[in-house]
Parts: sequence; structure tokens; C-alpha cells
Amino acid sequence: MLILVDIGLAALIGRVIYRKFWGQATKKSGASSAVAVNSSPK
Repeated sequence: MLILVDIGLAALIGRVIYRKFWGQATKKSGASSAVAVNSSPK
């Protein structure tokens, strides 16, 4: 149970950090990188 909580917290913190850095990257490079990410094949 404690491991699941730990993973959940790590995922939440990771997501916040990822958004923070990804948001900075998209602001610097413009919309082109966001389009490239969204149009990648599934």
C-alpha cells in the first residue's frame, strides 16, 4: 500500500516538473514543437 502511494506521489511530482519544463520549452521554441508532439503517430 505504501509503495502505491509512493508511486502516485512520484508520478504527480514528475508530471508537475515535466509540465514546468515542457511549458518553458514551448514558450521558447514557439508552437512548432507542440504541433510535432501532437502529430506523432500512435
